Amino acid sequence: EQERATGYNSFEEVLAQKQIEQEKRLRQLELLKSYSGCLECGSWGVDAWSLLEETRLVCQPCLARQHWGINLSEWLENFLRLPVNKSCADKWLKDKEHLSNCACLETEARENYLLTSELLKKNEEKLKDCRCESSPKIRVESDSWTWCERCERSIKAARNGGGAEEEVEGVFEEGEKNQTNSDQKFEQTLQELENPNYAGEGFWSLPENPTTLEKSKYDICQKILAYQQKHKLTDKEIAQRINLTTGETEDILFCRIDYFTLDRLITYANELFELLEVKITKAQERNVSQLANGRKKRKDLNLSFGHDKQGISNELIRKLMNKLNEIPIMKPKKRHGNRDIYVWERIPYNNKKYLIVFWFKDDTDNHL
Repeated sequence: EQERATGYNSFEEVLAQKQIEQEKRLRQLELLKSYSGCLECGSWGVDAWSLLEETRLVCQPCLARQHWGINLSEWLENFLRLPVNKSCADKWLKDKEHLSNCACLETEARENYLLTSELLKKNEEKLKDCRCESSPKIRVESDSWTWCERCERSIKAARNGGGAEEEVEGVFEEGEKNQTNSDQKFEQTLQELENPNYAGEGFWSLPENPTTLEKSKYDICQKILAYQQKHKLTDKEIAQRINLTTGETEDILFCRIDYFTLDRLITYANELFELLEVKITKAQERNVSQLANGRKKRKDLNLSFGHDKQGISNELIRKLMNKLNEIPIMKPKKRHGNRDIYVWERIPYNNKKYLIVFWFKDDTDNHL
């Protein structure tokens, strides 16, 4: 399926593939036209698989004799039947009376029926948990991403409340009735963000000790994501540019590198830009509400920090504050009580990523 998807990116590629298939069929017809029968047994019968898939002539009776140990001509002449499968042929070789009570065809049909029924039953169970066909978006309590068991991928979920200004799970809503409960949720959210394994719902982070191949694939996914944010494209718009379905494009934007080969990612990236000309930063801004929604909204901040061998240094903090004053988009969009909240992308260092979360202690903006 991956090869098929790669080969159908443009009309020219499809046309070239059809021409190759047509030439292959012509060669097969020429082989049949010039075939004068098997030199060993004189049979004109040829194996269909070898002809259609490998474009070569193989004597079918000789092939059956080699693999099944039977003579097809003798079988047809004496019994007017062919073995159902290799198991049937083995039974006939051991018992010449096997054909009188052969039930191999019924046995094979029953096995196929049970296998198909089991698969259908599993699909029906998945369908019970899936509402994609009845509604384009699954209704949940939050405007988040949810996992569809039937589609086996993440899909967008619609919120139940419907208010445009409503925040997820009430964590950052203004004027909450229970301020103590709100503070607890706030602290819990910060702990989740500070977890080194947290990458946002549905978003894949690099595994520990990644290989060169994984780093390359991850880097390309990040570049495509940065391109989308730079040009303010929707998922559907960027999917059209790289000739992919929206679902597959979302997998790239979520950096799900296991779903793609490196060659495929390079092909898609070349539809957008020259890889060597694209610069992507390692530190980018995102706010807490976007994290709670499970999707990283990236902005190119072009940040550069210093650090020592033990961890984050004072020089890093100083540069951090300077950048905060220089970049207008770092002004917080959300407040929690009297706190302005900022969240910065992780900064990679020594095979770890430091996520910087900071806020002003009070509304005077004097204590960070």
